[in-house]
Amino acid sequence: MKVRMEIDYDFDASLRLSDVLEDFFFSPSTGLYVFRHPPFVDARLLKAADDLGIAAKASPEKWLVNVTLADALRILRRLGSTAMSLPQYFAVRRDAIRLGDRDMLASLESDRFIEMLATVFVRDRAMIHHPAVEGRLAFSGTEIPVRTPEGRYGWIHPDDIDPATGLPAKVVKTRNVEDDTIKYWDTHTEIGREGTLMTVRGFVTSVGKISLDLGFPADAISPKLTLRECRASRPEGVLDERVLAEAKEVLAKYYADRSICDRLPDWHRDLLAFLRRHRATLLAAGDVAAEVLKEDVRDALGILWTVARPDELARAAREFSGVTEVTDSSFRVFLAGRREELRRAVREHASVVFVMGHDNPDTDTVVSSMVEAYRQHLLRGGESVFVPVVPGGRMPDEIAELIGPEFSAMLVFTDEADYAAASRPEWIMVDHNVGREQPDTRAIIDHHFPSDVCLRQQIPRRILFAGSTCALVAQRFYGLGVEIPPEMARILHGATLMDTENRFPGKMTPLDARIMDRLRDASGVRDESGFYRRLMRKLIACTDADRLFIRDYKEDWSFFGFAVAKSIRILDPQHAAIVARLCELAQENNRKTNLPLTLLKVVDYDDDAETIRRERMYPVFAPDAAPEFRSAVRGAIVTIIRHESPKDVRIDTTADAIEYWGVGTQLSRKKLAPVIDPVVTAFNRYFYSPSAGFHFKRDFLRADDRVREVARRHGVRLHVDPDGVVVGNPAELKFLLQELGFECASAAEYFKAYFDAVRASDEQMVASLTSPKYLETLDVVVEEKRVLVEHPRIVQAKDGYSYEGGRRREVRVPVGEPGLIDPRKVDPETGLPTVVEDPRQYGTGLWRYWSPDSDRAWALRSTIFAYDIPSLDLKFGFSETLPRLTIRPCVRTVKHPRVSVTEKEGKILVEVAD
Repeated sequence: MKVRMEIDYDFDASLRLSDVLEDFFFSPSTGLYVFRHPPFVDARLLKAADDLGIAAKASPEKWLVNVTLADALRILRRLGSTAMSLPQYFAVRRDAIRLGDRDMLASLESDRFIEMLATVFVRDRAMIHHPAVEGRLAFSGTEIPVRTPEGRYGWIHPDDIDPATGLPAKVVKTRNVEDDTIKYWDTHTEIGREGTLMTVRGFVTSVGKISLDLGFPADAISPKLTLRECRASRPEGVLDERVLAEAKEVLAKYYADRSICDRLPDWHRDLLAFLRRHRATLLAAGDVAAEVLKEDVRDALGILWTVARPDELARAAREFSGVTEVTDSSFRVFLAGRREELRRAVREHASVVFVMGHDNPDTDTVVSSMVEAYRQHLLRGGESVFVPVVPGGRMPDEIAELIGPEFSAMLVFTDEADYAAASRPEWIMVDHNVGREQPDTRAIIDHHFPSDVCLRQQIPRRILFAGSTCALVAQRFYGLGVEIPPEMARILHGATLMDTENRFPGKMTPLDARIMDRLRDASGVRDESGFYRRLMRKLIACTDADRLFIRDYKEDWSFFGFAVAKSIRILDPQHAAIVARLCELAQENNRKTNLPLTLLKVVDYDDDAETIRRERMYPVFAPDAAPEFRSAVRGAIVTIIRHESPKDVRIDTTADAIEYWGVGTQLSRKKLAPVIDPVVTAFNRYFYSPSAGFHFKRDFLRADDRVREVARRHGVRLHVDPDGVVVGNPAELKFLLQELGFECASAAEYFKAYFDAVRASDEQMVASLTSPKYLETLDVVVEEKRVLVEHPRIVQAKDGYSYEGGRRREVRVPVGEPGLIDPRKVDPETGLPTVVEDPRQYGTGLWRYWSPDSDRAWALRSTIFAYDIPSLDLKFGFSETLPRLTIRPCVRTVKHPRVSVTEKEGKILVEVAD
């Protein structure tokens, strides 16, 4: 197998208006305006929850989760909304299909959340649609006598539903891997007969389809469990479809204009005309589409007014923002009052929004948070208290030099009690796009490569390849239609100089140049180089190795960390002990996080604090790193240096480092990391488990030419999911694996590897071993509910598959139908639980467990989507097939791929071949 990747450093991961779904779908059958997503935990919802004394919790996407049905319905009622009942869900689904609305259908069948429906079942004899909440488990309303069709579990067709009740017309016991039936659970349980159950539109990982579960305890909570808001009339504050359509047409010209920084485009007149027609409507709207639209308009106005200065642009921007003037005095008053405003907001339970950058803050992080917090305050200070926050407990010297002691004393740090006292804040992320605060983030402004989690968030985000975040924030500030006053311009200008290394061409874009020129003129700074050197001297005066390492360390990639240590003449012989300590810290970092590599870039500055004499890259490998891996990484670094440097660059390689000089500037981490990432990933496809004694692939079996050839040779019809993962029947999967020369882990070996990964703090391997997307075949067959057969050889037979050999032993298999288990209490010799607990527990960190229910069953590592927990399933039928069931290759000895990194037509090409 050969993989080719072209590395392109330019990116724009902003959420465009064209990518934002309309907030709701009108269902003709029900007359409801049904929202396309779960309720966002925003200021509106938080106020309703506060009024009711309910603690509203959010998912990473900001959806309301971990809430009981009773509390969720109370919140919706407070908002003047309802939820869909069981029959209404299927009616809305039919409408979406009939109207060809694929986006709405995808939402109704989402694999990212499951949703409670407004139908409950009382004592297994009656159903209530749209119940009134009387208590946590008490509901009232019109009781409709019913006996739900039996199936625990069964399979139903989502199009074969009684439109009056929402109940299935027919339940079958088995399904084919390729049919459209969905899993179904009835109400006939002990809990159902004794109390109240709720209806949940679920999702079943094993088949990759939705499910209908009538047997959920009515007080169940889960990080995946939410509900959907519905309105009987058009929601207020939501933009009209015609306005949205017109806005998309106008903004499409802005998005597509690649030369906007060069001249004032003709389409600016269309933008101004659109604002004249719809300004009042836009300002009154508050849905996601409206917020994205408004920020995009401000971005456009900001750069247009920077390229050219016609009064009509400034006037239109001021009318749109409502801001008429900004002074340094008003900025200072804003910052000076933040701590007391935060304390007041905490006392009064008012809305708090922290504006914060990345850990180990630099000038770009701190200044962008200060200015963006002020911009937000000018726009919506009456709604929330906006507070710029500095991560940590100490202001770095170069930032203190730039903003001065007065501003430094005004800022709140994350180590302070005032920050910790905010019980339920939201965040705006600046200068980073992934972090602990993600679930409560309302907006993002950043210039780093986007993370997967931020791309899933439907929130206003401006993520653009640029020299600094401060340039993006300044662009938006100019979009208010006001000049940035001198002192604010000075600190913004200083931060942009620091992040672009005094306008180094490789770190600049046309947008940076335009914004920085305007900031320079506004600040009155005439000697940019002198200004930059003064700040840099503060930054690079540090000679403490521990501080140097952590100050600019990042770990935003698959399998490596990256530290940049900058100091004056740090590579001179008298500082050898500092460099040696930095290398020790890199090796300690590998051990601490089970990384195969930490890149350490040491930047040696001249006495002028601007000229870079030389740089030295230390690829610090874990002790067991393969020679091929070391060679590939070092080769990639040399290729990147040559690609990004003038022809006269000098490069010297030693046993442990690559040194280069003659350039005068430093090589950006943004240029190095995207190339190194696929190289490191290629060599770290396996995790070694010392307890199990072999290497576990970090991924599942995927279809390639070799897999297809083995399947063809043995007459196997290969089932492959859209992501290329081989799926289907466990016996067939194991047969393919053994014919390919791989091994498969037993349950005991699986748990040994799992705990090895936990002990090694290898979060990525733990995540793979507990994948919520796939079920994993374990190399164990359970016979007669008491005999384990580990590592049997699979044999093809006329009527399917059988097995022979393997390690056979009689054991005690605990009963669980289902139960919960603590993985720490699994017998390491058998992989079976020693204790099975009551299944009616939530949020305890336990796994779900099923014991065998037939005389021959496979063992699987499964997942319970509803509760977002793994499970051990010993009841899977030998001949059953599922579209999300796969297998993990294991080997005793790893054969490394061939990796090459080359330059081609101005780009870097990474090629990986087995």
